[in-house]
Amino acid sequence: MSEVSKRPLWADKETIVLKRSAKWIVGVLIQEDSAGAIRLKLFKGVIKENGTKEVRYKGKTIRFSMVQRFNIPSLDYWESLCTRVTKIFKYNVKKVQRSLDEFS
Repeated sequence: MSEVSKRPLWADKETIVLKRSAKWIVGVLIQEDSAGAIRLKLFKGVIKENGTKEVRYKGKTIRFSMVQRFNIPSLDYWESLCTRVTKIFKYNVKKVQRSLDEFS
C-alpha cells in the first residue's frame, strides 16, 4: 500500500493590503510552513462582519473572507508570470483602463 504524502501546513505570518474598496480587499498573505519555507498568497476578499480573516488597515480593523487566492511559491515563478501577463495585456488591451467597476 502506498504512503500518502502529507502536504505542509502553512501558518499566516502577515497580511498586506494592496487595495481596498467599499466591499472588496486585495492583498498579499505571507505564510510559513513548519520547515521555515515562505510563500506568498495573492488574494481578493469580500469585506464582511463575520469574515474568517482580520487585518489592520489605515488604523481600522477589517474582517474579510477570501474569495479568490493564488499561491506564489518563489520570486522566479512570480517574475515569469509577470512577464507573460504583461505581454498578454500589451497584445489584448489596446486602450487605457483606469480600473474595473468592482475596484472603484
